[in-house]
Amino acid sequence: ILIIHSDDDGSVPIQQAIDMEAALEASGITHGFLHYGDRGHMRITDEVIIESLAFIDRLNR
Repeated sequence: ILIIHSDDDGSVPIQQAIDMEAALEASGITHGFLHYGDRGHMRITDEVIIESLAFIDRLNR
């Protein structure tokens, strides 16, 4: 599971992502959390794609 979220998301409060990450951590579930400050809602950039692919690569090792 990869959570991608931004502090300035106007649609989904950042606290939901923080709570999800904490629950995954407490459950021992493999996950990643890309936490940005300025990506808004659904703003996919090259940086986000690179980080997402790196997460997938780490899982496949």
